[in-house]
Amino acid sequence: MNFYILTSKKIILTFILFSMLSLSTITYLIFDFADKIYTDDGYFTLHKFSKSKHFSKQNNKNNFDIVSIGSSKAQNHLTSKVFKKNGYSLYTFGVPATSLMDLPYMVNKIIKAKSKPKFVILSISIVQLYSLPKIKYPSFYDLIYVNSNLKNLSIGHRLKLNSRFYNIYDFIPIRKYAEEYNKVYFKDKNYNLLNKYISEYNINPDCEIFMNHKSPNSNRLLSVCSNGNGMLWYNNPTKKSKTKNLNRLDPLSIKLLNSLLTDLSVENITPIVLLEIGVYNTKYVFDIKMIKNALTINKNNIIDTVNIKFSKDKWADNGHINVKAIDEYSGHILSYIYNIK
Repeated sequence: MNFYILTSKKIILTFILFSMLSLSTITYLIFDFADKIYTDDGYFTLHKFSKSKHFSKQNNKNNFDIVSIGSSKAQNHLTSKVFKKNGYSLYTFGVPATSLMDLPYMVNKIIKAKSKPKFVILSISIVQLYSLPKIKYPSFYDLIYVNSNLKNLSIGHRLKLNSRFYNIYDFIPIRKYAEEYNKVYFKDKNYNLLNKYISEYNINPDCEIFMNHKSPNSNRLLSVCSNGNGMLWYNNPTKKSKTKNLNRLDPLSIKLLNSLLTDLSVENITPIVLLEIGVYNTKYVFDIKMIKNALTINKNNIIDTVNIKFSKDKWADNGHINVKAIDEYSGHILSYIYNIK
């Protein structure tokens, strides 16, 4: 093949890659600017850049004892009310759809906070310890952290892990941002549905709700509070009874998680790994001793709630408990924290 043709292909490929990176960068800068205008200590959008700004503003006023980080389960399954009644202040730094690979950015924000919490709960899906997930909400910090900590990866594997950043037409960032800001600036009309659930469940929200997110395919409602908490109102779990066997821990997942645990410990923050509640009607079979031996923290700092049981009426959907269960679940987590030094 002609050398000139090869050179031309490289130039074209380099130009395409540079253009995609440039457009992604511009997109992030635009929405980062929008976050700064919109995010305050009382409201935010449901992605980690806005939530991190909200955390910083809230933390400057409250000096939180405990911060939970992770996905929607870190935000919607724990309630600050229960922790406050038992002498702890809690901030739920959870963002829907995030994965283990998105946590470096969150951990870094906590470490850099003026007032550091005593405990950080890393809420982890058990499945992600057995299969390394993609970065879902990539920031430049995540990309650098993940790629520098995970050595000996093939180019193909590395590109796959980071594909969200390069694919500007994916769900994240553009469509996710667009959906969030549509709700911010055009508001939602779901307070009638919220009032219906309040009456039906006989539960009054224990925080100031500033936004309600209704699922486009059902009446599943997520109420978002000014203190960072979320509450799910719905009841339609449909999963058939199933057993899922998890056998071999993913060494890259374990390595990344251990690196985050070390970062927190160095800052005199006690890390807690919460193996979060799994899926409705699904039993996960795994070796908890193997996990405890693989992680570089005190074994008492690992809380296993994967197979915890809740009645059907306390599930919002197949993957989340609803407002009927969050007080009980929060109390369950607290019972472990009391014994952590």
